[in-house]
Amino acid sequence: MGGLGLLLLAAPAGAQTGAQSPAPPPGAPPAGATTLATGATGATAAAGGTVHGAITSGTTPLPGVSVTATNTLTGTRYATTTGLDGTFRLHIPEDGRYVLRTDFAAFAPRTGEVRFGGASGGQRDVRESFTLPLLSRVPAQAEDRGALGPGEPGSG
Repeated sequence: MGGLGLLLLAAPAGAQTGAQSPAPPPGAPPAGATTLATGATGATAAAGGTVHGAITSGTTPLPGVSVTATNTLTGTRYATTTGLDGTFRLHIPEDGRYVLRTDFAAFAPRTGEVRFGGASGGQRDVRESFTLPLLSRVPAQAEDRGALGPGEPGSG
């Protein structure tokens, strides 16, 4: 399993040089743009795909929800957050099986699964939406409730 790498590229604002710089190649970010990439270092990226969708509570969009996709084989994680309209888009550069998980304060987490690649080729553009309930409205598990056994005070 490779470690996580972080690459941050930035051109200083107003930087002057004596030579004219060549035009960037087609598809390259514009001069002065900042690029942030994380993932396993030394891994060869296969086709992968994109997961997109919306996260709501009832009919209300939830901005700022953390959405992570974790590769079940390698443990590589990709993450994003929802925008003001509750939507997200997450590009995953490698084929594999990924568990999606939402995380937002005061709301119960939700999970889903997507697959890219494999014998059938799989989809490359997957829509996955979640509706998050408030934690206060999710029934607690018996061990979390501190259920009272027979003979304990208050057990009836």
